[in-house]
Formats: sequence, C-alpha cells, structure tokens
Amino acid sequence: NIIIIDVRESHEFSINSIKNSLLIPLKNITNKNEIKKIKDISKGKKLFLVCESGKRSLKALIKLQEYGVEGTNIEGGIKSWLKEVKGK
Repeated sequence: NIIIIDVRESHEFSINSIKNSLLIPLKNITNKNEIKKIKDISKGKKLFLVCESGKRSLKALIKLQEYGVEGTNIEGGIKSWLKEVKGK
C-alpha cells in the first residue's frame, strides 16, 4: 500500500495529477494538524511526495522527517511521471 501526497498548489493539481494522490500544498506541511494527518494516513504504508519538479516535495519530505515521518521524494516530479507513465 502506498500514499502519494502532491505538495503543489490546487491550480497545478487540477491540471495534472497522479491518480488517487492527495493534495496537501507545501505551505500546509508546516501545520501541525496536517503533519498529524500525514502521519496517520501513512502509518504502515509507503509514503511518496511529488510536486512539479521534485524541489518542493523534497522540502516537504525534509520537514516531515523532522517530525519522524519517513517517505520518498519522487525525483523529477510530475514532469517525470507524465513522461514515464503517459509518454507526454
């Protein structure tokens, strides 16, 4: 089981997103309620973070790691995902 959190803004998410991913913008990752939510939903699952290019998701991952949340940054972000999965 995996959880994918997209840390982009809602307008970016509405253009392209990974199916079943959750939108939690990077600016919200500093909110302790959001961090608790992420801890809860990712418990016992593999957590992946994505953004447009991989930079914001890496920042989010570093922040989450400060609170004991482990995960993986999707390098290259949604751009790489689209290229790999959809051939765009």
